[in-house]
Amino acid sequence: MDREASRFTILEDGKPQAISSFEEHTAPAAGPASSVAPIPKLAADVFSNYTITPEQGPVNVILIDTLNTPLQSQAYLHQQLNDFVHSIKPGTRIAIFGMSRELHLLQGFTSNPEFLKAALNAKKGTLRSSPLLDNSVSGDLGPDSTLSDLVASGGNTPAIQEEIAQVQQFEAEQQSFELQLRAQYTLDALNQLARYLSALPGRKNLIWFSGSFPIDILPDGDLGDPFAAMGDSEDEFRETVTLMARSHVAVFPVDARGLMVNANLNAENSGAKYAANSAQFTKDTSKFFDQTASEHSTMLQMADNTGGKAFLNTNGLKEAIAKAIDLGANYYTISYYPTGHKWDGNFHSISVRVNEPKLKLSYRIGYYADDPEGPPAKAIRPKDGA
Repeated sequence: MDREASRFTILEDGKPQAISSFEEHTAPAAGPASSVAPIPKLAADVFSNYTITPEQGPVNVILIDTLNTPLQSQAYLHQQLNDFVHSIKPGTRIAIFGMSRELHLLQGFTSNPEFLKAALNAKKGTLRSSPLLDNSVSGDLGPDSTLSDLVASGGNTPAIQEEIAQVQQFEAEQQSFELQLRAQYTLDALNQLARYLSALPGRKNLIWFSGSFPIDILPDGDLGDPFAAMGDSEDEFRETVTLMARSHVAVFPVDARGLMVNANLNAENSGAKYAANSAQFTKDTSKFFDQTASEHSTMLQMADNTGGKAFLNTNGLKEAIAKAIDLGANYYTISYYPTGHKWDGNFHSISVRVNEPKLKLSYRIGYYADDPEGPPAKAIRPKDGA
């Protein structure tokens, strides 16, 4: 093992592992345009798929998720993507996919900025209204307008309170159903993308722009039937991140909504229900922060389990793309064979250490030991922080 590899230590479930292979990957040094072979001159009726992209280095995929992203955030994302393409480094290979209820290839891998611009600004456009968002313009985190109207029109009588409870139960169950559909469509699309990318050699960087979705929808104690509006996509999520890791896809989720404020303070909220019930504002505010934290948790888990990095609470979306591409171009490939390995379906934590205290490492933090020839086993979930 070379000197560089000796700086690293790998542990699985706290036990040291022997490194079996080690490779260092760095981005090609930027040089003058003349250092890359020019595109050959062709006759007017002759076409070629020749590209000036160097063969080494990873490829990058930009995934525009319109299923989980409100329209107002899509518009800002579209602007940021165009700004990024104008400043893209020569030779950077990028493909663009769109995701609604299906996965769409908008532009295959290319290093030609003009092709990327054309894909982003096609006549059909990439802005789409999601039918599974409560508010397709601003998203799910706003106030319940139906409840506000009931409070404003009916006051605080017992009959109105009963009606409000019934409407609240209905809206919660409807939202839970829509969230579960979004989760299923999203994970199916990510699985399909992982299988497509698995055919390409080397590392792939998936930059996923989304408003995200929670993996788990917890019971709501304010409802008459708290358990009617809950859901769990943990097993499907686990299958997706495992497939991504096996396909050598590092996921870089980016919250396309950028910096957010409490949606209950939006001008569209009349505040009528808060005048009648001041405690409701506290509950709605708590719900906003809990749901945002749950959605961000999905992104963080996806990044941690594939060796990527999540970009949250930032309006610098084009900077996030540049950072993700840079991180994904400079990395090490380290492999080992687990000692005493068996397909037990349980989660096994991975820890990578390096004798440089100032360095912070990003890597796959663990895996589920599912038999690749069989269905995923029901495993014990890792505790928070494992």
